Amino acid sequence: LATAQALAHLLASPTFRLYPSDDVAGVELGGALKNVIAIAAGAVMGLELGENARAAVVTRGLAEIGRLAAAVGARRETLMGLSGIGDLLLTATSLTSRNTSFGFELARGRKAAELTGQGHKLSEGAFTAEAACTLARQVGVELPVAEAVRAVIAGEIDVDRAILALLARPLPST
Repeated sequence: LATAQALAHLLASPTFRLYPSDDVAGVELGGALKNVIAIAAGAVMGLELGENARAAVVTRGLAEIGRLAAAVGARRETLMGLSGIGDLLLTATSLTSRNTSFGFELARGRKAAELTGQGHKLSEGAFTAEAACTLARQVGVELPVAEAVRAVIAGEIDVDRAILALLARPLPST
């Protein structure tokens, strides 16, 4: 952490700030899983479900990221910072995001295989969804939004069915 703090001071400028952290798991999970949630947000945009639906997906996605991060020992405050919610908001609110535009195209009927092929922009979340769901199963955490994204990318269900499955989940008891 001391080295990271020293580097942050060396690299800082009036328009560039670094916030060092020793929460490697939190930074890694926040940075990786926001891409999966951005795919879901893009699908909501592609189906023209509205801003409330997108806000719900992003909020539930942040809760999923938090549950998984806590299960592997990451700190909640890391996810409430730039490498968590800050990065998630940026990525999940703009079609200039590769992951959001990937989800948008999935909702418009394109297949994941044609969107990840040669000559197409990289969608990190398309590759992260499977790994996130595998990790979640290993630590006993449910990731319904990430699982829906994984299933759509794998061609197991289409976007409409994924949304119906999410909406059919039992309401929390408290």
